Amino acid sequence: MAPVLVALAIGLTLVLGGKQAEAAGPLDLCLGSGCSFTSTVYYVDWTTINVGGGTAAGTINLPSGPPVSVTLTAVNPDNTNGSFYGGQTGCGVNYWNPSAPYISPEVPNAPPACELVQLQGGQNQTYRMTFSQAVQDPLMAIVSLGSGGIPTTYDFDRPFTIVSQGAGYWGGDATRLVQLPGDILRGNEGHGTIRFIGAFPTFSWTVPTPEVWHGFTFGIRTTTALSGQQIVVNEGTTATNTGRWGGTDPTLTASIGTVVKNADGTWDWSFLTDDGPAQDQAVTITATENGSSVSQTFNLLVKNVLPWATLGNDGPKPVGVPITASFTDASDPSGADTSAGFHYAFDCNGGTLEGITYASTGPSASVQCTYATPGPVTITGRIIDKDNEDGSYDHTTTTTVITDVTPPEITPTVTGTLGSNDWYTSDIDVSWTVIDDESTVTSETGCDATTVTVDTAGVTFTCTATSAGGTASESVTVKRDATAPAVSLLGVTDGASYAVGTVPAAGCDTTDALSGVATAAAVTVTGGPGVGTYTATCDGATDEAGNAGAAVTATYQVTYAFCGFKQPLLVPVQQFKAGSTIPVKFCVQDGNGNHVATATGTVEAYVNGVLMATTFTIRYDASAQQYIANVQTKDGKVNWPTGTLELRVKLNDGTTHSTNALSTDGVKGGLKLR
Repeated sequence: MAPVLVALAIGLTLVLGGKQAEAAGPLDLCLGSGCSFTSTVYYVDWTTINVGGGTAAGTINLPSGPPVSVTLTAVNPDNTNGSFYGGQTGCGVNYWNPSAPYISPEVPNAPPACELVQLQGGQNQTYRMTFSQAVQDPLMAIVSLGSGGIPTTYDFDRPFTIVSQGAGYWGGDATRLVQLPGDILRGNEGHGTIRFIGAFPTFSWTVPTPEVWHGFTFGIRTTTALSGQQIVVNEGTTATNTGRWGGTDPTLTASIGTVVKNADGTWDWSFLTDDGPAQDQAVTITATENGSSVSQTFNLLVKNVLPWATLGNDGPKPVGVPITASFTDASDPSGADTSAGFHYAFDCNGGTLEGITYASTGPSASVQCTYATPGPVTITGRIIDKDNEDGSYDHTTTTTVITDVTPPEITPTVTGTLGSNDWYTSDIDVSWTVIDDESTVTSETGCDATTVTVDTAGVTFTCTATSAGGTASESVTVKRDATAPAVSLLGVTDGASYAVGTVPAAGCDTTDALSGVATAAAVTVTGGPGVGTYTATCDGATDEAGNAGAAVTATYQVTYAFCGFKQPLLVPVQQFKAGSTIPVKFCVQDGNGNHVATATGTVEAYVNGVLMATTFTIRYDASAQQYIANVQTKDGKVNWPTGTLELRVKLNDGTTHSTNALSTDGVKGGLKLR
């Protein structure tokens, strides 16, 4: 069995923007022997045939819907009218007898008697058939194409298939019509019916080979409009259709989209749309089996959907201050429209934007509107896609224009290291913030950022700004003292040496040239007691800005006044016997000449510059007001060696006094051991 394809009456209901889409009607199509579909064919009722003028006209009357007007024109190469051999308009010999070559399972009825147009061929003419509306798979019944060993060809501009053939009025048989490549039909006394594939309102052909005459007429089952084959969907949605197939195991294909052949004899077609109306088209479903094919065509109408966005504004704003209205969250179900980008139009006075186009608008999604008087305002806007679809919809956003009655708000910002009493102890940065939410700030004076880098008892900065609400000024005064107070140590001098009892009193002096002294430096003295190393420190000074003064110190010595060695160490040159005891006597006083009885110390002995092992402690002799140490010039029972003798007194004030300072007749170091 040859394949059969029939669309079901699916009764689609598509909701498109609040409208119900057209319902698809039945698609009836039959293919090959064994086809069980018997749709009636409605043939042309030829009403006029102008043989010499090469024109013919007729009507196809359908059981429902308006009639289809038919015209046939013969055209010469120079575009002038050609001619026909003849024709019949309902009277004369019935050349469609016998009817067998024209009847088949696909075509249940033969052409009506005495209705045909006759051509001669070989005249280099083009024959153009035109229907008043697109028809679906028109049929052409043919009488006696070619004759007695002289084949004649029809060269069509549309694809076709041979439906049936056989012995007709002038004889022939079921092999006399042959389909050649390139949409060419060859006949040698051929009688039968061919079917064109597809839906169209016109087609044409040529007849290169002449013969006495051959004839034809046309028939249809329905028109594209009447077939109900119109699927209407919104872009971005999936279009669907369904039907039936017949035959053994045909292959189903679709000109676009996907067709699925179901085992129960039905088929389902689907196509995901993206861009209307660019994807409006005729969709053809084709069944192919054993070299034969049959098709059904329906129209796909893809509706363009208006893009959508939200229109808002940044109001309210004062008179004279622009209000910005903007579209946000723009979207469109069409990926093609979204990729192309949307255009926008606005009306600051709330008027309609009817008549705008994609070409007359631009891609900016915002507009600035400025108003001279206060009160409520409405701004309208439209978003448009590349197909000029805006839905005739004006988006609106409302706000209020207010009157500015206040001047700008000025705020100073002061940064730096803040010390005490509003004094800064580092560089000071002064900047300003000027804000007016109600109108534009038209002028600013003294509002630039400034840095104070030198000490000052006070400097004032003033920022003045003006808006529609008036003029405002703000001032700020800053004080900078980054210099620490100066501290001096009084009385004692660093590195000096003072006799006990005559040490000056240590003190501090604190000064600050700018903010003033907050806390004077205090003196502390460490060392002693009595004699030795002392340190005086002045510390803790601060000024009113919070700067701390650096500590000042002085280290000095307090010593005894050594009033000299006494006999027996004095002149003339003294010589002592090794092993004997030498009484070392001396006195010390304070700075005022008073004897000091509290000194402590030792005596060291050097013979020939070598320190002897034994040292000797001094003691005070109050009656003589002197110190004495008995130096034994031996170690145990061993006498010291003979030679030059030096005695050194080391006191607890850190001083050392040597007998080498003694002199006799100008010669120092006169002590000796013998």
